[in-house]
Parts: sequence; C-alpha cells; structure tokens
Amino acid sequence: DIVNAETGKVNILTTGDLTITQTNANALPDKSVLIVQGNVTIANRPGTNHTFNPSSKSIAIIATGTITVDAVYTGLNGIFIAQGFNFGSSNQPLKISGNLISATEIPFARERVDTIEKPTFFIVFNPQMYLDLLPYLSTIVREGREIQ
Repeated sequence: DIVNAETGKVNILTTGDLTITQTNANALPDKSVLIVQGNVTIANRPGTNHTFNPSSKSIAIIATGTITVDAVYTGLNGIFIAQGFNFGSSNQPLKISGNLISATEIPFARERVDTIEKPTFFIVFNPQMYLDLLPYLSTIVREGREIQ
C-alpha cells in the first residue's frame, strides 16, 4: 500500500496498476522512490489542488507500463519514468518540475487557448530531486589502486 511507503527506500508495488490521488500522494514520504509493476494513474478529485506533490518533495515514480495524468492537473513535481505517458486532452497548460523519462514518444493533446505566448507543456529540470534520490536511482562504484 502506498501509505506504507518509507523514506530513503525504493518501494516496490507488485500488485499491478495503481491509482494515486491527492490524498494518498501526500502519504509518499520525501526522498522516496515508488516502483509500480503496471500502470499508474495520477487522479484528481474535484476541488483539490491542481498540482501533484505541491510541497515538492523529492519523489520518483517509476512504472513498467503507462503513467496517465488527469487532464485537470496543471503542475507535477517529481521524477516520472515510464514506458509511456498520457496527459489527457485539455486546454490547461502543464508544468513539470523534476523530469520526465519515457521509453516511447510522448503524445501531448493539450492546447492552450488563453494565450499563444506561453508554452502549453513546460518541463523544468530539478537537479535537487536527482541529488536527493541519487542513492536510489543509481549505482555507486568505488575503485581504488595503490600507487608506488
């Protein structure tokens, strides 16, 4: 269960697809990685904040399938890695702070109608999230040799 995710750990969900709402997203601890063996849906309830992870905790969500984001979202904070993404069809812009990594081309069906002077899809690379999650997203190799 996502509410049992631990900070400073790679948390693996092996039960299949996962729906994350604002309520259980707040349960994700800072500096945690969530691996889902299946698809992930980031859903929003009416009247809630339209930014996923508004506190900008350093989290990574990795899915072996597709990550689908409810079209009502205008902001996502985190590192998202998946085979593919679906951001829905909307006239709302989407800003991602962190990073987005996909094994396939990302279709984007949002079209901003309020202004053509601002981007509809904007990714701001957040290196601090990578630094916070470095021990969980990489392998550290240490070598040494003696010089005489």
